[in-house]
Amino acid sequence: MNIEQLVQIIWSVSAALLIILVLLHSPKGDGIGGIGGQAQLFTVRLV
Repeated sequence: MNIEQLVQIIWSVSAALLIILVLLHSPKGDGIGGIGGQAQLFTVRLV
């Protein structure tokens, strides 16, 4: 096995994992802002 075959295997496995993660992602999430509770940072309170 040479370095070219190893890189091709790594690319294939990472592509398959990325596809699986995208398909398992919940569509009702807050996007990037939902990570770590950052979505509440930009809310406006009218109190």
